[in-house]
Amino acid sequence: HLYRQEEQRIAKERRQPPLPPVRKGWQWAALAALPLLLVHACRTGLLPVPPALPSPDLWERLGSLDSARLYIYHEGYRCLTALFLHGDAAHLYSNVMLSAAALAVAARTLGTGRACLMALLGGTLGNALAMLFRTPPYIALGFSTAFFAILGLLCGQARPWRGNAAIPLLAGGGLLALL
Repeated sequence: HLYRQEEQRIAKERRQPPLPPVRKGWQWAALAALPLLLVHACRTGLLPVPPALPSPDLWERLGSLDSARLYIYHEGYRCLTALFLHGDAAHLYSNVMLSAAALAVAARTLGTGRACLMALLGGTLGNALAMLFRTPPYIALGFSTAFFAILGLLCGQARPWRGNAAIPLLAGGGLLALL
């Protein structure tokens, strides 16, 4: 009888805290990557551009993350606008597929709105930090920094594996190295 009580006590100590509840509508987070496709379709001429917007020929020049324009003219908005512009279709499609999957996973616990907001804020901050460590001239386009922010978010909310908190961080570093 004492043996069973001791086994139950040890089993309770080994249990990890319960997983956070799954938020409703997390599947819709994958659709948040669709504006990237729409911007690219307008830029390449597949869709008409609304008359109120400048011509797509100017979009890359006006919205790319250009370190010289950031430092000289203090155009900080470029850290955000560069997330929505892509140089080619392969880069766009890889960003859309990976980001849609990662956003859906993050939205399971954070909620769709919070996961999308964190992706945009993380991508914008990532672009700003990249400009600090790059020497001009440097031009960047793409949603990749937002995707890496989502990966960091996922690693940050991962539970320690068998009590070792370093495992999720090492797994995130491995994913970063692979991508």
